[in-house]
Amino acid sequence: MNNNYQFLLADDHKGNKLFAIIKGDFTPALISHTKAIANNSIDKKTAIQLQKLIDSMTITDKGGE
Repeated sequence: MNNNYQFLLADDHKGNKLFAIIKGDFTPALISHTKAIANNSIDKKTAIQLQKLIDSMTITDKGGE
């Protein structure tokens, strides 16, 4: 796997999740430029795969799972 990527997951266990893939450095400048993207900017097959992925992910007391 390329070491230039970081994977982050936030899960409040109330149905709300954030999954982020960061290429490069995780910096305040990068975060300040974060924007939501339109669902139609990702093809339907990829969107479904991403939805299944985030639905299957959770955070445990020991970290990501």
